[in-house]
Formats: sequence, structure tokens, C-alpha cells
Amino acid sequence: MWVRPVSALYPTTWAKFTRTNKDGKLIHFEIQDITEDLYSACTKFMTKHFIPDEPMYTALGFMNDSASIKEQQGWWTAILPEKLSLVCLIKDSKNPNTESQIAGINFLYYHHKSHDEMNCQFKGEVFKTICNIVQQLENQINRYELLNVDEYIDDFGLCVHPDYRGMGIATELLKAKDNLGKGVGLKATFTVFSAIASQKAADKAGYKTLVEMKYSDLQKIFPQHELNVKDTPSIKYTYKLFSDT
Repeated sequence: MWVRPVSALYPTTWAKFTRTNKDGKLIHFEIQDITEDLYSACTKFMTKHFIPDEPMYTALGFMNDSASIKEQQGWWTAILPEKLSLVCLIKDSKNPNTESQIAGINFLYYHHKSHDEMNCQFKGEVFKTICNIVQQLENQINRYELLNVDEYIDDFGLCVHPDYRGMGIATELLKAKDNLGKGVGLKATFTVFSAIASQKAADKAGYKTLVEMKYSDLQKIFPQHELNVKDTPSIKYTYKLFSDT
């Protein structure tokens, strides 16, 4: 298991920014490491907002596959101790309920090229399909030779609370990952963006596309599943070098 360097202070606040909501109120946000006291609230947040709202998950019927939901939650729980995942908190919130203070989350984890040997052996059919789709994209290019790296930060879910969407929070979370990567000594990130909203955020945050596949072409490879993803014609496998920021 990868261990965060002692030199990378934990927890760290990686970004601070403000936004004005639709009522004209100025809101202060901070992006920080997800600490242990937030583990449960963050997993609940993603289960409530990411799984039912993520367009590819919706197209595949993820919410109707209880085994996939359980395995997704298990993965999130397993990667949190690596201390790489990020949460965007509303600093003006007076509500004592921790989950109500969360504006967005980016679940992240360490990936080494030796991990590529792991197969998509999951009980949940939809979770297994998503894993196979990601591998289909990854296998089209040698990402390690391209960037001359053996390890990188991988992504397992980017989500913004419905009340705060359209405020650029996803882009801020992706930018904060730059500072995190530099802070923990990793050089790059590779990330799949499966929805048009996250793809736009990635463009604004400086991500570059390595592989792009139309969902209609993926449908031919995975004919047993419906891949009519709302408002999104293609899925993108992207990267970013932290030295570029």
C-alpha cells in the first residue's frame, strides 16, 4: 500500500475560493484532504449524489444493481486511508450536520503500473462493466511510456452537490489535485471523464485527451448493456502533468 510522505502535511487545505450564489450571497469554499471524521459523510454523499446522477452510471442502471453499489462503496472506503481524496467544504455553513457542509468531492487513489495486472473480478455486473470500459480505454495507449512515469493519481468519482453545480466547483477540485500531486511527490494524473459536465471542467482545468471513444462504438463492444449516455456522445481518457501548472 502506498503511504503519503510525512513531508506532505495532513490534513492540508489545498485551495480557497469564493462564489456568488443565485441569491447574490457570497459563499466561501475550501478544498482540503478528506479526514477520518469525514469518511462516512463523504461516502454517503457520493452514494446519494454521484451514483444516481452520473450519466454513464444512470445509463447502465447502476442504482438497480445492489452488488455494484456495495462494491463501489467498498472501493471508496478502501482508498480513503491513502489520504489522497479531496473534499470541498462550505465554510459559511452553520449547520452542524457534516454532510450539509460538503459542496463537492473527488475520490482519488494511488496507482502503480503493477496494479494493471488486477482483473475486473467483481460480483456486480454494472461495476464490472465500468471497470472493463476503463480498461478498454487504458489499453489503447501506453500511458507510462508517454509520460515516463510508473505511478500516478487515479480518480474514482468527481461529484458536486446539486445546489452548487454550475459554480465551477468541479474545476476547482481538479485544479486542487495539481497542488496535491506536487505535495505528495507524484508527477501526473490519468482520469476518465464520462459525462459532458466533467469533460468541460477537465478542459478548463487543463486536462489533455489521450483516448476518446464514442459511446455508440462502446455499445458494440458491450452489447449486453445500454450505453445511451445523456447529452454526452463520447467518453474521454485524459491526463495532466502536475509540472504543467
